[in-house]
Amino acid sequence: MTGPLIIAGLSYYFVSVVFTNGEIMELEHPEQLNPFILLGIVNEKLRLSCDSLEQLADEMAMSQQHIERQLHKIRFHYQPMNNQFIHD
Repeated sequence: MTGPLIIAGLSYYFVSVVFTNGEIMELEHPEQLNPFILLGIVNEKLRLSCDSLEQLADEMAMSQQHIERQLHKIRFHYQPMNNQFIHD
């Protein structure tokens, strides 16, 4: 089973995650993240520091459409009322 070997937390500001198979995931490039990792980061930021998807996209230097497309792959969509991505 492959899982994270080193991870300091789900935050956009950490530099990398190293998996037991030697793969390194760069968190400096959120557009390249696994959708499940992106979901954790996005919902955390929406809960703690961003009042809207627009503000989050600006802060992460990503388009809203890209974030929504990535999370749609794992059947999550943005719900403005809760300011969170929820499962379909």
